[in-house]
Amino acid sequence: MRILIFFLLPFVAGCGGRIINTPASNTVENDAPLVSRLPDIPGLQTYDGTSFSLAAFYGKPLVIISWETACERCGEQLIQAAFVRRQLGGVIPFIAINRREPSSVAKAFTDSLGITNELSLAVDNEDFFYRTIGGSSLPEILFVTPERDILFHEKGYVAFESLQEKALVLLENMSNDAP
Repeated sequence: MRILIFFLLPFVAGCGGRIINTPASNTVENDAPLVSRLPDIPGLQTYDGTSFSLAAFYGKPLVIISWETACERCGEQLIQAAFVRRQLGGVIPFIAINRREPSSVAKAFTDSLGITNELSLAVDNEDFFYRTIGGSSLPEILFVTPERDILFHEKGYVAFESLQEKALVLLENMSNDAP
């Protein structure tokens, strides 16, 4: 038993949190406070180096995914996000923000997945978005209301059905707020 504790202690301590077992996945919960409202994020860029602003999407429900190419499940999550976006007729913008990788690397990855033209894609060279939202695992997914309130903050891979369900909840909230 002592050997097991000795082996697991550095892992749990290094995560800065505790392991949460959910039916969909194992994720790590960060002890950092989570934001409840989508903050302004400076320094985002498109693959071609143009400035990318989340402000252009304010007033709409959003699904925002933080990802990187080394993340084992991120590619699958991005493919699923593109599929759900298509299923919903593109009503909800799905934004994928890459963490600190060169644009050429991120683009080659999304090109290989066939989703470069399916999602709104940005690169965060300073990793400001991930740090600001209290990121602790990948992918991290925010479901944001038109008022910029974060309805759900998922840490780690989200099963397709859950991704779809949470996006539908965003649509329902939008419909309920309509005059």
